Amino acid sequence: DDVKSWVHVSTEPNGAGLFDFSLPEGSYTALAHAVSSDTSYETFVEHMVTFCDQILDTRLTLVRERLEQDAKRRASALLEQLAADVENLGGPACGELVNTIRSTNTELQIAIDRIASWFRRASSSGAEPFSIAEAIDIGIESVKTINPHFEHSVEIDFDEELRLHGSLLTVFVDILFIIF
Repeated sequence: DDVKSWVHVSTEPNGAGLFDFSLPEGSYTALAHAVSSDTSYETFVEHMVTFCDQILDTRLTLVRERLEQDAKRRASALLEQLAADVENLGGPACGELVNTIRSTNTELQIAIDRIASWFRRASSSGAEPFSIAEAIDIGIESVKTINPHFEHSVEIDFDEELRLHGSLLTVFVDILFIIF
C-alpha cells in the first residue's frame, strides 16, 4: 500500500502521495516578485505555467528516485526472503525454485526501471507529424471518455502514410470528436 500511495496526488500539504502541488509559503513571495500590476495576463500565465512545470518536474524526479531506490531495495529483500524461506522449508528438493526466484529478481529490477522511466515528461513537440489514423484513434478514445460503449469503425480511403504537421492534431481531434 505504501508504494501505491507514491503515485497518488496529495490533496493536503504533507498528505499521502508524492504528487503534492500545494504551494509552500515562500512560493507566494517568489511569485509576487516575479509579477507586478504592469504584468500582462499572458506573462502572468507564463510565470504560473513555468512555476507549475518546476513543481511537476521535482515531483516526477522524486517518484523516479523512490522507485529506483526504495522499491528496488524492498522488492529485492522480499524476493530474497522468499528464496530463503523456500530453501529452508523445501531443502535441496526446491533448488530449482530457489534459483528461479533469485533470477526473477533481475527481471523485476529491469521492470522497475521501466516503470520509473514512465515518470518523465514527454519530449514531444507540437511539430511532430501525425497520421490521420492516429487522429481518428485519439478522437474515438476522447468520445469513449464520455460514452464508454462508443464503438466506431473508420475506413481510410487515401494514402495512410500521409503525415500532417503536429500543430494540426488538436484541430483534427476536435473536429472528429464533434463528428463522432
